Amino acid sequence: MSTQFNLADIQHFLENDQETKDFFLRKTASDYDSFVRVLKLDLLRIIKDMQHDRHLYQDNTFGEDALSSVIIKCLRCLNYDAEHDTQHGGHCDILVKHPQHGFEWIGEAKLWKGQSYVTSGLEQLLDRYATGTSGESSGGLIVYVKQPNALDKLKKWHQELSSHASTVSIDALPERVREMHFDSVQTATASGLDYDLTSFFVVLNHATSTEPEYDADGQQIAA
Repeated sequence: MSTQFNLADIQHFLENDQETKDFFLRKTASDYDSFVRVLKLDLLRIIKDMQHDRHLYQDNTFGEDALSSVIIKCLRCLNYDAEHDTQHGGHCDILVKHPQHGFEWIGEAKLWKGQSYVTSGLEQLLDRYATGTSGESSGGLIVYVKQPNALDKLKKWHQELSSHASTVSIDALPERVREMHFDSVQTATASGLDYDLTSFFVVLNHATSTEPEYDADGQQIAA
């Protein structure tokens, strides 16, 4: 027996059920800004869930690829066309596409191993994958932090990115930080066009964490 919904039913769910509203927002995104805005909200929800389950990701097998695969599987469950290690000027970590409109968003992922190591991820994104052209002018840098005090790492990265040659503009951090992400505008190397970047910091430290600390140059700091 099939279930039929009328317009009143759909309207009720849109007004009262967040998952239904989110589904419609994804399906009705007809311009690039709307696609990116909804995708970022979904990524933040996925990151929040990963942080709640961070005790599961302490094994060394959960490196950059494995953690990014968790994000990709979650995106696919939300009906995104998401891929890992796809050839796109190189092997990018996360590629999200809109099947109808051809929009693209690229994510480069790094474990926190100091500012220099994260900078290498930024430069991979800007030098190899990003074009900045219409429909593919946004991306993200996803930093997995298994050490304590992820906020300190975010502030160090914000300072590093502020002085990077590719940075056109960067959002100031509030005096009291509550969100572990911020936006900036970079220059895509190939085109010279602006490229909108969000730096996401994923808080994965747990009492069972064994990840060492690193200095700015990526050298392990002795305990």
